[in-house]
Amino acid sequence: MTIHFDAELRQIRSMADHTFNVIINIPEYNIEQVQQMMTMLGDMVAVAMIEVSENQEEEKYKKYQ
Repeated sequence: MTIHFDAELRQIRSMADHTFNVIINIPEYNIEQVQQMMTMLGDMVAVAMIEVSENQEEEKYKKYQ
């Protein structure tokens, strides 16, 4: 299953067990994707990130208002 969503990268923390916790902020209009991710808690997943410019983000947000 592939899930696509918009998110703001909020924080990255290094942990004592030599892993990293990544915190992202997902907008409300991606609630279906968040619900899908909830079923995957504890599973290993692959992640690909693409940085978008502020202008691209503003245009995308306008579509959902």
